[in-house]
Amino acid sequence: MTTHEIRTAAEQMIGKTVRSFDFANGPADDPYGRDLEGERACYIVGTVVGILKADDFASDGKTTFHDCDRYILKADHRIFRGEIEIAKVKNQEFFPPLNGTNAIHNEISMVEEVV
Repeated sequence: MTTHEIRTAAEQMIGKTVRSFDFANGPADDPYGRDLEGERACYIVGTVVGILKADDFASDGKTTFHDCDRYILKADHRIFRGEIEIAKVKNQEFFPPLNGTNAIHNEISMVEEVV
């Protein structure tokens, strides 16, 4: 996918509730790191409220990541090691990489899915 195609697809996610996996690697159909319950379940559920482009990171003051474009995800709750956490994350912003981008570990990111 080109950068333009990735950004266009990401913009269609704005306003949607998504599940963003903490440790998912590989394609969306790979179950590793995508557990929904149990000890290995680690993800955030929230609403995509915008896109933060890599070029904007230096001036936004929100995050130190600058490797790729990222969603701005306003959290509703988090599942960590299978346990729900609401108070710790409610309404906080998180910045997962856009699906399809080449992220931190030089792997294609496919960590968000619509709930």
